[in-house]
Amino acid sequence: MSSSPQIQIGVRCRRCSKFRHPREFVGGPYGYCLRCLEKHMAAMKMLEGGVPYACQECGITPMEVCERSGCDDIRMEMHYRDGLYQFLCKPCGDEYARKRLDIYEKTPFALRRGIG
Repeated sequence: MSSSPQIQIGVRCRRCSKFRHPREFVGGPYGYCLRCLEKHMAAMKMLEGGVPYACQECGITPMEVCERSGCDDIRMEMHYRDGLYQFLCKPCGDEYARKRLDIYEKTPFALRRGIG
């Protein structure tokens, strides 16, 4: 009884770069995976006045940010990233802005943060 190797079909998501099954994509196999779309929809709810649940990069919640900073700076921010909105904590937002100086360099946002 020999077992034949299984072939896995995967397409890389344009947003998270993870390989997913083609059926897990919105807009065809070259769109965004469902997980990225869920993050985008959660960020859109934030724009409508919803309550933030966690940073979409590191997973820290606003309550954890409050505990770490003594509730002095509970800043969470929205970034438009790879065609989707993403809700990030301040450290993750700063890291993303540093990586994307082509967008943020010499803007008031970057100058206030000391990143450009």
